[in-house]
Amino acid sequence: MAVTQRLKILIALGLAVGCSAEGGGGGGGDLASCTQTFTMDASVVLTNCIEIAGPGALMAATQSCSVGGGLDGGFQASVAPTGCSHVGAGGGCATARSGVTITAWYYGVSPNDVRSLCGRVGATYVA
Repeated sequence: MAVTQRLKILIALGLAVGCSAEGGGGGGGDLASCTQTFTMDASVVLTNCIEIAGPGALMAATQSCSVGGGLDGGFQASVAPTGCSHVGAGGGCATARSGVTITAWYYGVSPNDVRSLCGRVGATYVA
């Protein structure tokens, strides 16, 4: 599968969770993450992690992590009361609004691909 196709799928997953995480409000810790894995077939496994920092992060991550559950294929998502791992990440795209920072970390793609993605969606690239 081409990198462009992988990024399109990861963008869809990341934006779905990122959008639903906004305005999480009170409850839970100030840092949390949702790791998403989508298995296309035996040779293609896409992973991204949405990190939420700010008031109500754990509640927002818990609520938004189930967003992708309706996708066909082998979709799995898990919530953690910690930030995302940066091991193997090509980088992340961060946005901040109303005291909450949401960073979508992308794995298995190059830093240049992630920079390009961040530019297209108006987010800040982070390494």
